[in-house]
Amino acid sequence: MKHHLKEDGYIVRFCSTLCRFRYGAAIPAVAMVLLVLFLNGLGACGTPGAGVAEAQEDFKVSQESHEDQKSAAPQRDAVLPQKFEDMPGLKIIINIPGYRLYLYKDNVLIREYPIAVGKTVSPTFLGECMVVRKVENPTWYPPDGRKPVPPGPANPIGSRWLGLSYNGYGIHGNNDPASIGKAVSQGCIRMYEKDVRELYDLVPVGTPVKFIYKTILASVDPVLSRVTLTVYPDIYKKGTNTLEAAREELSRLPFMGLTMSQTRQPAATGEGARAFRVNEFILERIIKEASGKPVAVPWGISVIVNGEETGEAGFVDGNSADSAMIPLEVARILGIQVKWDQVSRKAEIDGIPVSQVREIFGKPFVAAAVLASAIGAKLELNIDMVGGGVALFTTPRLVLDGEELRGRVLVDPGKTRIRVPLRPITDKLGLTLQWDASKRIAWVGSLGIAAEEWGGRIYVDIREIPFLLPYIEVKWNPDAWAVELSLTRGGRADLP
Repeated sequence: MKHHLKEDGYIVRFCSTLCRFRYGAAIPAVAMVLLVLFLNGLGACGTPGAGVAEAQEDFKVSQESHEDQKSAAPQRDAVLPQKFEDMPGLKIIINIPGYRLYLYKDNVLIREYPIAVGKTVSPTFLGECMVVRKVENPTWYPPDGRKPVPPGPANPIGSRWLGLSYNGYGIHGNNDPASIGKAVSQGCIRMYEKDVRELYDLVPVGTPVKFIYKTILASVDPVLSRVTLTVYPDIYKKGTNTLEAAREELSRLPFMGLTMSQTRQPAATGEGARAFRVNEFILERIIKEASGKPVAVPWGISVIVNGEETGEAGFVDGNSADSAMIPLEVARILGIQVKWDQVSRKAEIDGIPVSQVREIFGKPFVAAAVLASAIGAKLELNIDMVGGGVALFTTPRLVLDGEELRGRVLVDPGKTRIRVPLRPITDKLGLTLQWDASKRIAWVGSLGIAAEEWGGRIYVDIREIPFLLPYIEVKWNPDAWAVELSLTRGGRADLP
């Protein structure tokens, strides 16, 4: 401190004279200390040091390592010997919105610690620096002139201090464990006591440190073969939580150079590249929720019905094609009656309860196989568990002599029963269909068979058609997924 007193001697003498005149001889020493502290830019937290003597003899170093320095601008730069990513040995990366400190050795993660960071009004800086000073059991010197706090449970900077080359910043312990995982400091990094003690013993002076601000992190789980996305709150309101940022983060995944695609058959870009899809409905809500917890990436599934895009997107919910989930809305698009009870979370298609329904952010999804069975569709899945894919639904068709007729064909699960609407057939043949609702019998001329009414239309099992229309041959074609009707030879002459 002597060099500071000498350097600012005229101010100190002025202050001493003023205080002696006003308060007597007991005050000048305190006034001088407070003035020098003020001139050296101390903030609210004060000066950590190993003791009073050390603080007085090395005041400048202590001053550069106090917690609550208001300015985030460095007073001296850390000149790292080479690019941070290429530096061997130990190095620290601190992700501010993730409240995490990562310790690497030769680019391999060896430790991860939860931390507290700077408040929004005193944000932790971004950039690179290094550890320049280490202090065990530091004494805390409050900037307001209160009595110094010796090492112990009352010391707010804990039992260890790692001073950084950015003026006023350090990594230290604390006496308020509940503050970890929050933005509560004046810019410094707080740690649990057990963690800061371990880190203190692991890293030497000169260890490089990098502060980053990443609110969206993608990672690969090699055991479960899945990709997770962790979205942290954008605590400093930098506008980082966007769909574009999530796509960019996913594109950095360490396999095959994934590229974003919105098309059914995406073209890969670059050698070995492949396309991927994400369900943007779900992804947007994951980003908005920003839970800070890893969630499975909602790889997207384009839903195509009879060769046309539906505009709806499913997602891969697990590690097998059986986990393909499709919006329940697809059935409604096809004109099929759908009921969804948001309270009980139960769904019906055509009045029949369906299983394997999940509500994701208020939107019901159903397993692809369950949906296909419920609507009588043929299902083809072209899905990668990492990257998404396409779900192709082919609804059954009704064909008469090569011409497709309008009307929905009902295919029961397992194709145990296939029913077709009668009126499109009789209208095409110029026949009159009569329906006896009381007896549930359909008549064409003098011939009648048992039938049923479904959705305002008269349906009959395809096995019953020859009894009503003996001049019609009926065949189910599973490859074309169609009921094929054809007039028998001379059949037109037999029409009533």
